[in-house]
Amino acid sequence: MTMNRLNSLILLFAAVFMLSSCIQDDFDTPPVYIPPSIDASQVMNIGDLLTSNNLLGNCDLISPAQLSGATYEGKYIKGVVTSDDFAGNFYKTLVVQDGTGAIALSLDATNLNAQFPVGREVYVKLEGLYAGVFSCQPTLGGGLDGSDIERIAEPLIDQHILKGDIVGEPSPEVLSLSGGLNPSMINKLFIIENCEFDPSFIGQTYANIPVSPTYGKDVITNGCNGGSVIVRMSDYAAFAGDTLPIGNGSIVGILGIYNDEYQFTIRDTNDVDMKNPRCDGADNLILNKDFEDQEISSGGWTTQVLQGPHDWSTSNQGGSNSYYGVITNYDNGSNDASEAWLISPSMDLSGVQSATLEFRNAYNFGGPTMQLYVSSDFDNQSAVGDASWTELSYTQSQGGFAFVTAT
Repeated sequence: MTMNRLNSLILLFAAVFMLSSCIQDDFDTPPVYIPPSIDASQVMNIGDLLTSNNLLGNCDLISPAQLSGATYEGKYIKGVVTSDDFAGNFYKTLVVQDGTGAIALSLDATNLNAQFPVGREVYVKLEGLYAGVFSCQPTLGGGLDGSDIERIAEPLIDQHILKGDIVGEPSPEVLSLSGGLNPSMINKLFIIENCEFDPSFIGQTYANIPVSPTYGKDVITNGCNGGSVIVRMSDYAAFAGDTLPIGNGSIVGILGIYNDEYQFTIRDTNDVDMKNPRCDGADNLILNKDFEDQEISSGGWTTQVLQGPHDWSTSNQGGSNSYYGVITNYDNGSNDASEAWLISPSMDLSGVQSATLEFRNAYNFGGPTMQLYVSSDFDNQSAVGDASWTELSYTQSQGGFAFVTAT
């Protein structure tokens, strides 16, 4: 019988624990891009659109208003795309911004970044669209679903959204978490400087793996000078399984609001630059798991059982004041042949000159002991056998449930 325990695991290394072709000679000529010819007199600025339709700070707007009549006939807004769906953290939504404000476009289509990437100038034909709020967020849509604004149908997108030149995204405004937030900021591109993710999220992934019932995760971000904001991460984002950086730095994204609570949304992980020491001067701890939440899979950790009925769990058995990860193959007086893996989330070590792995382990009885492996090609979702693994040596407990520190 073998029983292994892990206690106060601090992981600063990407480690995983055991526990007929066609040839086409004639190619189609790509279509020639011709920017739309729209006179400046036809363009309404976004700020005027927001105020004239009472969209700022109005969470109680009962019904979106259709943009029609002489006010909107032949009228457009012109802005630059500041968020798209490239990395999956925005879904069926574009945000466009000009010098006076920003607004979300709700579109019933995916892969929007192929036509409307961040940095592209667009003209939005207003006549026939609906202006409203979605959970307090100013939005343009294509119709009504009861009292809710409906997405612009895919066949109508090209009629209402005209591609302009690639001009690059605007420089983000600096957002002070201690200075207060207001409705005029919603949908705008901001940078939060001198900030860091809350210590309670150290070692966790950007979002939930697997997808959670809420489809996303609220990560608290604190400013060194006071104040905090929720950073909303989608469980469907391409970076959902990546580990949150734990240093201090800056974060770029779109300020939104959901049910009266402000939240910040990044486009992808390129928006996050947190490599400096934290506000309290602490060293950068890349991954930490202490099992005190009594959840073996919290923070993006997973398990895979390759043989036998036993899996990893948590316990404080034996009079310990702290919880630990534990597995045993002992069952009702007999031992089962078992192989179970406890797998950390992936970690980005780019730019890290050296990294250290430290954890405590203990075991009792006889049989094979725990093995330690590392992989650079495991995706946290496939079978462990589909990846390449390198075994690492570590300081093992001598038995008797005596914990030792391995580095």
